Amino acid sequence: MIKTLHYYISRELAKVTLLALVAFTLVMTVFAIIEPLRKQGLATDQVLALISYTLPVMLSLTLPIAALFAATIVYGRFSQDNELLACRASGVATLTILKPALVLGGGVTIVTLLLMNFVTPKLAELMELAVKANIRAIAYQQLRTKDYYKMGRHLIRAESVDPEQKTLHGLVYAYTKKGDDVRFLVTPTAYVQFVPSGGDAYVVISMSNPAETLTGNYTVFQQKSVPVAIKLDNPAKEDPSWYDWRKMLTTLREPTENEEIKDRFEELRRRIAHDMLCRRVADEINAGRPYEGLRDPGRRYIVRAAGAELAGGGVVKLLSTSEGRLPAQRVQVEVLRNDEVELVYYAQEGRVIARWSPVSNCSI
Repeated sequence: MIKTLHYYISRELAKVTLLALVAFTLVMTVFAIIEPLRKQGLATDQVLALISYTLPVMLSLTLPIAALFAATIVYGRFSQDNELLACRASGVATLTILKPALVLGGGVTIVTLLLMNFVTPKLAELMELAVKANIRAIAYQQLRTKDYYKMGRHLIRAESVDPEQKTLHGLVYAYTKKGDDVRFLVTPTAYVQFVPSGGDAYVVISMSNPAETLTGNYTVFQQKSVPVAIKLDNPAKEDPSWYDWRKMLTTLREPTENEEIKDRFEELRRRIAHDMLCRRVADEINAGRPYEGLRDPGRRYIVRAAGAELAGGGVVKLLSTSEGRLPAQRVQVEVLRNDEVELVYYAQEGRVIARWSPVSNCSI
């Protein structure tokens, strides 16, 4: 009698658990992960590959929910149909009736621990790599369907996209600075380059002769050439809760070996280097000497100004007037190639901006 009772309850628990597991897993996989990634530009075959990576991850989350749901339904109906009352009247203990649920709970616990600690970390890493490999297609798809692509403070809008030629037509680039200031760059044509650097991907936009302006400043001026490097967001970003034991223990012993922590340290190092460069530029200019330390392959730049101010964020403002200095000296930049003057620029005011470039892997 007891075996028959256990078989009956176990069969109902297994059936409801399986149905609930399929429903919960499909809903969470499709609507929480796959559908947003598909809308961002993944092809059908790429989506199907991601499903194979995502299903075991979702099973570790939905299996306990499905088991709890099944136990609630089966034992609720068991009590509602007075079968529980009949069992107790026949001398069957409540704990005996609950044995199938306890066995189910133990099995779910073991399977969930195995999935969470061994299977999920590996598949999550594969899913992240698959998304990184398609980050270019995601960016182009958003530009095609939405006409813009937003990454943090950066926003790119293009009237048309030519992935084969790596070209954006009718480009408007906007960057939100501190406060409400927005920097706008507008150009008819820009060339796009996707550059991997470390564990990240960058899009480098090369604009020729763009018009630039800043909100709050009605002056529109023409730039000669402006390269812009933007770090692309990864929709399947690394989640520390999916680390396996080896990676967690390694991070605990050597935090600087973790990729995310290494990126933060590298960004901090760049900021410090940029601030030090700006301070050297300002000190040289304010001491009445030209600054000659700006170089790129084949060119050298000599910067002269009446004075300089640190504006923060890796920016130095060059001034055409300086306290106690008359007559006023205009900002002057000499461009030298092979130690011969190629171009000379004059302005009432200027800026030296220290930025890191993923193309040259250096700060300029």
